[in-house]
Amino acid sequence: MVKSKQIPEKCHRCALLGAAEARSNHPHCWDDRLCHSRRSYARNRDKINQKRARVRIEQVHQVDVPQVNYGVLQVWRELREDSPIHAKLARRLGGRD
Repeated sequence: MVKSKQIPEKCHRCALLGAAEARSNHPHCWDDRLCHSRRSYARNRDKINQKRARVRIEQVHQVDVPQVNYGVLQVWRELREDSPIHAKLARRLGGRD
């Protein structure tokens, strides 16, 4: 399993502050396009990951297997290349009989 990327400690501390306070304390790294969702994820990361794990566990994949007819041909002979065939058996298997 791939280990998740760690949230930088600075961002984790910033996520615990209010938006206005975080903007004033960290003006050099604040980005209006990114910080809102990153801070939300940092605050709720454990809940989000638990929910994802629960959904993964609950998912059950069912695949319909088609009924396939197939046959088996068995041939008996000695282990020489030029030996004659002693017996043959053909069986039809699978599907609906």
